[in-house]
Amino acid sequence: MQRVLVIDDSCLARATAQIACSHLQWECFEARDGVSGKRMAEELQPDAIVVSLHVPALCGAGLVGALKAACPDARMIVIGSRGDEQPLGTDRMLSRPAAPADLARSLVEGLAVIAGQRAA
Repeated sequence: MQRVLVIDDSCLARATAQIACSHLQWECFEARDGVSGKRMAEELQPDAIVVSLHVPALCGAGLVGALKAACPDARMIVIGSRGDEQPLGTDRMLSRPAAPADLARSLVEGLAVIAGQRAA
């Protein structure tokens, strides 16, 4: 079973990601801030990371860089606000605000693409 780490301070976004992971039969782990997310990434070595660019403690390009250093093989989907640019080294960017159904669909699509790329 593939593992995904979701780092987001929004409980709605984390719940939506849980649903998307469940749909794909992925094991899902959650962190509410950048510091705990980085620690979990180092311990879990997930296959994919879904991360908000605007979480407390450690965020943005600094968090993305730390996650890529800790998990160089993990695929990464970032969630940002409209106007944010996709950080280098990430696989996909989703924009907020987004309806939960749109977020779930985008996550399922993004994770499915990642799973297909890993299988190839």
